[in-house]
Amino acid sequence: MKKLLFVLSVLWVASLTSNAQDDKKVNEQDHVFVDYEENAQFPGGEQECFKFLAANVKYPAECIEKGIQGRVIVSFTIDTDGTIDEIKTMRSPDPLLTKEAERVVALMPKWKPFMQNGKPVRSRYTLPVMFRLNTDKPQKPDSLKANAPAAGEAQAASPDDDRIYDIVETNAEFPGGQNECYKFLASQVKYPVKCMQEGIQGRVIVSFVVNRDGSIVEVKATKSPHPALSKEAERVISLMPKWKPAVQGGKTVRSRFNLPVMFRLSSN
Repeated sequence: MKKLLFVLSVLWVASLTSNAQDDKKVNEQDHVFVDYEENAQFPGGEQECFKFLAANVKYPAECIEKGIQGRVIVSFTIDTDGTIDEIKTMRSPDPLLTKEAERVVALMPKWKPFMQNGKPVRSRYTLPVMFRLNTDKPQKPDSLKANAPAAGEAQAASPDDDRIYDIVETNAEFPGGQNECYKFLASQVKYPVKCMQEGIQGRVIVSFVVNRDGSIVEVKATKSPHPALSKEAERVISLMPKWKPAVQGGKTVRSRFNLPVMFRLSSN
């Protein structure tokens, strides 16, 4: 039987608008503010979110036996009082993994909501959860429980390691954190005129590699509603300053990062 390695990472979502938003309550299912004052947050921060999921997720025994693994992308709404609702899975390798990821998200305590113009606003959050099996050590299914990878179990990286990691102990980070990344995108992105005129909007998912020195390479839009939006998202990602690189086994490593960018037109 395979040993389970559960890995979770938070997927950043940036929404880019052609006009400044007012402080009206957000009802659109996928709308997320860029010109916000404060990001939504799990109580205690990202690490506490990891701990909560690691303590509550149970890898479905049937998926373990069949070797089913992969990423479940769960989207949910954070209301103005921090409650979680409208939970839905956007992508999943198996219905059982979908059900488990949604079950645990529904158990979450109230979040600290997004803030806009000094007021809490309703917002949508996207959380990818990676279910991954490790074949290194046999283990009984009954004893398997989803856990965040411990430092002692992590594979050490050598100084000359040139591999690109999808899963790491410490994720790469934009200088200053998520808020600064959002500000950078909001200040640099220019909504393509053609797309504005034709009312084209939607999410562009950009994949890129953060090198050991923090430089950004291999920028590519993997999903997009229009080539012009892809080109603009890729252009801005390529302009980013050096990131704080990912860490694996106490060493900096190259890692892949996926950044969804939402282009949404204001009704005004």
